[in-house]
Amino acid sequence: MPHSEVIDTLADLISINSVNPAYDSAHSEEQIQKYVLDYFRAHEIEAWEQPVLPGRPNVIGKLAGRNFSRRIVFEAHCDTAGVEGMTIPPFDPQTDVPLNK
Repeated sequence: MPHSEVIDTLADLISINSVNPAYDSAHSEEQIQKYVLDYFRAHEIEAWEQPVLPGRPNVIGKLAGRNFSRRIVFEAHCDTAGVEGMTIPPFDPQTDVPLNK
């Protein structure tokens, strides 16, 4: 049974180790932010990085709306809490539908 690009995108995001450096100093959000930036650009969404801390940029995307006097802002964190002690592989997305990988 085929599934949507949404499921594939979520699986891609889950598979990226984006543990916050407070929990694992060997990782940061940099790789997942690059994925998001590349995704926006591939879908012709105006996007750019905003440096915050080394290896921890914000990614900002902008879509034009119908009414320039109104705005909607969505904000999301891309870092992950620590994975120490997990009993399942934290970066191995599982679904009841086979992934197109």
